[in-house]
Amino acid sequence: MNNLYAASALSNKSKYSSSYGIVGSGQNINWTAPVQGTTQAKTKPSGIGTPAQPDVSSNFNITDTSFYFVPTTEQGVIEWSKFPEFNLPFTIVWQGPHLRDSTFALFNHGFSHMSVYHDPSFHYAPMIPVQNRALLWTNVAYYVWPAQPWSSILSPWTNDTTSTTEGYKYWWKDLLKFYADYLNPSGTDSMPNVDFICADIEAKEHPAYIHTIKGDTLVPDAINLLPDDQFIYKYKTDMAKLYNSPLNYFRTHNPYPNMKVSCYSEDAPIFIFTLYDFINHSWNDWITDSTLLNYVAIDQTTHQFTSFHNNCDLVTPSPYFWKNYTQTNEENYLAYLLFTIEVNAFYLVEISGYRRIH
Repeated sequence: MNNLYAASALSNKSKYSSSYGIVGSGQNINWTAPVQGTTQAKTKPSGIGTPAQPDVSSNFNITDTSFYFVPTTEQGVIEWSKFPEFNLPFTIVWQGPHLRDSTFALFNHGFSHMSVYHDPSFHYAPMIPVQNRALLWTNVAYYVWPAQPWSSILSPWTNDTTSTTEGYKYWWKDLLKFYADYLNPSGTDSMPNVDFICADIEAKEHPAYIHTIKGDTLVPDAINLLPDDQFIYKYKTDMAKLYNSPLNYFRTHNPYPNMKVSCYSEDAPIFIFTLYDFINHSWNDWITDSTLLNYVAIDQTTHQFTSFHNNCDLVTPSPYFWKNYTQTNEENYLAYLLFTIEVNAFYLVEISGYRRIH
């Protein structure tokens, strides 16, 4: 998982994305950083005013030669005081190394949230104000006991999501309790108290390879006997339902009504599996070809949003950023990152009627 979240929002709701940076602008500042992902709003708001401009000092200019940056001499420290304080009109989450900073100066330097994953060397997570906490809920589909078809072969069938003593429900309860105890060592919380949580599922098959699990003994006989096209259709629709299971569990047991939930990259209508998928299709293909749409977010028959997508408060398109630049086609990665953001923004705003405010 990447080390920095960023978000460029579409509505007045809180914003979130698992990503590497932002592009924005404000008074006397042109601020550019590597872009990894943005957030699209989940509602169609009305009567929303213009978002506040960044709170940036008018004498701060990126070309100002009065700033002379001297490298730090102490490891594990960012000297935030070297930079002017400013705020940004959208959400950006720090998920980098948990550095030694009990003052959380990063909240006065553009960042609105800090990820609160477990790190034995970091002792300040419980001190982070709740409104500044973001949590990446990892291993949603994996490491469950006993092993399930979902975690073993990416199958949506015969998975145990009901037992309270084993299987997924038990695993989700245990994992979320682990996060809760990290933030509140007293052990009195059953759920982590954060501003928003992002479920990192990443457990569905590429459309071109769904057929490869047909015939597996973990797949029910009746489903294995389906014609290929019906098998693939059923896989997609049932996987969308399974993706909604952890979100339903979370919402049922979450005692914090204002906490928001999202799903890392897979709640977006257009999910580009690989760089090569991006290269091999045109812009027009991505916005008009229903077979390229994210089948857990878009219903295969109605082409409307699925219950899983609608169960998310935020939309978080995001590809992976880290790659080896010496490999073939690596020069296309910047375009891949930007395209993932913009094609989803276009689909949500121009096709689905969402409103983009930044």
